[in-house]
Amino acid sequence: MAMKHDFPYLDAPQRCDLLRRITAPYADVDPDIIIIVSLIKSISRSFSAQMALGLASHELTEGKFYVLAYLLSEEIAGHPNPSPSEIASHLDVTRGTITGLLDGLERDGYLERCVDQTDRRALSIQITPKAREFLSSFLPASGVSLTNSICLSDAEKQNLTQTLGKIETRLRKRDAAEKE
Repeated sequence: MAMKHDFPYLDAPQRCDLLRRITAPYADVDPDIIIIVSLIKSISRSFSAQMALGLASHELTEGKFYVLAYLLSEEIAGHPNPSPSEIASHLDVTRGTITGLLDGLERDGYLERCVDQTDRRALSIQITPKAREFLSSFLPASGVSLTNSICLSDAEKQNLTQTLGKIETRLRKRDAAEKE
């Protein structure tokens, strides 16, 4: 469902101009950075809404999808069946949030909770054939949709990937330093 806004939609050039005017009084604020963050957030919301539509037909949420995608990636990386706390940590959500997501995914047949054979108090999470079947159909379709949405040359994609990777690395270092 589209959100109703009480303000007119601003296209990217209009939004950039507005953000430059808003930040102009503040000498220490780089308006280009504010514009970049605004554009990234707008793009992220758009992709998130597109993904939500695709997932809704499977009665899944984005959160549940990210749990399944993480479980598959761990399996492919040779680290199958992580614990609920490992999943929560990786997805940067609370254990309570993960418990709710896991409950729903287990109820719907996408995963199983298994008692850890080395520590009977611990649980590990395993995806089911139903989850693998869903991911094997959803991931390619979603990937094609994203490919069709982002019309960049190979050089532009490589440059953007490097730039975003640089930003992500700096943010992770900052976040890690703040936690110390």
